[in-house]
Order: sequence, then C-alpha cells, then structure tokens
Amino acid sequence: MKTKLNLAEIYPSLSIPGANPILEIYNQYKSTEYDTHNKRPCIIICPGGYYQYTSDREAEPIALKFLSEGYNVFILRYSVLPVQYPQQLLELAAAVAHVRVNATQYYIDPNNISIAGFSAGGHLCASLATLFGRKFISDTLKIKSTDCYPNKLILGYAVIDIKPHTPPKFVVEDIDIIPSRQEYYTTAISDYVSAATPPTFIWHTISDKVVPVENAFMFADALRKNSIPFELHIYPFGTHGLSLANDQSATNEKHLNEHVASWVNLALEWLKISYN
Repeated sequence: MKTKLNLAEIYPSLSIPGANPILEIYNQYKSTEYDTHNKRPCIIICPGGYYQYTSDREAEPIALKFLSEGYNVFILRYSVLPVQYPQQLLELAAAVAHVRVNATQYYIDPNNISIAGFSAGGHLCASLATLFGRKFISDTLKIKSTDCYPNKLILGYAVIDIKPHTPPKFVVEDIDIIPSRQEYYTTAISDYVSAATPPTFIWHTISDKVVPVENAFMFADALRKNSIPFELHIYPFGTHGLSLANDQSATNEKHLNEHVASWVNLALEWLKISYN
C-alpha cells in the first residue's frame, strides 16, 4: 500500500517558501496468515537529481525491491532548487524522526531504520549520518538528536565532495552546521565522519564520469580512520545513475549492467549484520 505524507504539516518549521517535503510510504499490511513478525526493518530512500529534482528511477523501483524483501519503505521527495540546503537536511532528519516516533503505526523496528541515497541523495544521506547531532537540527525541528539518527547508511555513487557539483545558489548559511560559507566550498562531507557515524555500505563504478569514484574512497577512508564498520564495492564499469542497473529502472541500454546489479543483494546481506 502506498500513501503520501507532507512532512511540513507535522513539522511546521519546514514550511518555507517553495518547500514541499513529501514522504511516500510503502507499508505492507499485517496478516495473521503469513506475517508473524512483530516488527519489520525499514529503509528511507533519497533519490538523486542534482538537488534540482528527485529521480523517479532511483525511487519506486528501489523501494519495490526492498519491499519485496520484507522491508517497509519510505521515499523522501525532498525540496529542490531554488529551495536551498540545509532545508533538505532538515527534511530528511524530520523523515527519520517521524518514522521512528511512529514505529508502532508503521509496524517497524525503531532501532532498525536505514537510509539509502543515490548521487545527490547520497550527499543528503551522508550529511544526516554525520551531522544528525547538530543543535541546529534538534532546535529547528523540536526533536532529540537520537530521534533522527539513522542506524545504517547505504550510499550509491554518492556525492561526497560537493565542490565540483555545486548547483547555482547551493549554499549553507547556518554556522552551526558549517562554520562558514567559504569552508563549505572547500570541504567534503567525509570531513564530518566521527565515531557516531553509523555503519555504511558504499558502491560506485570506476567509469562514473559525473561523480568520480574518489568520492567513495574519501568516505570509506574517513570511516576507516574512525573505526566505523563499512563495506565498499567498486565496480570496473558503469555509467552514473545506474539505480538497480536492470530493466526495472533503466531508461536506455547504458543503465543495464548485470554485474553492477549485484549491489542490491550485497546490500541486503549487509543489512542483516548486527553491529550492536
């Protein structure tokens, strides 16, 4: 069953001009005939799109795959330009907090909430995974930092170093997140990895011409230096924006890559690992 929720109706601080944060909800009904689990794992998906749109190819096809594997799934259609960051960070934090606070309603485990981001959506997910504890977020949304903490992180060809990919007017104004605008343009989100960053699954292709594979290495190296468990898969070939890399998400033949399509099953295996 798919439903939609406007997060700004729940978190009034998200109501700024142009913002429209929509959470698309894919919940399986509980049936006494086959569903004997008390709680399901859940995953929140952030599609890419250069912060100018949210890609359909990286939304429902991925959601349906995880839904079929027993996950209750949410897609965040975060606000895009001209709405500026960090509004999108607040929206993802609100999504995680809402899902966790309403875990019983959504029939999920509040301690098993993963976020998965692709391209710019990966930058957004990596941002929350490293900045969730910032006072700016909790004060603005009136939540606790633990409410918006993602238990695990999945990054697909994620933008980590934003400098080469900065859209017009893509800026950070709030000093509680980034000390200055100048530092924001000269830093990468991997610089904010800490011991509190959740375990992470990363995949990328060497031949990605839009987001260089160095982005994956930067984040993985930061995780290693902070002793955060991670799994890294680097594929030799594949264009940017592969999504599932099969005909369920492909626009054309360049989006078909049988070898890269293995990332989904690898991620599903990785998600079962307990780090508690």
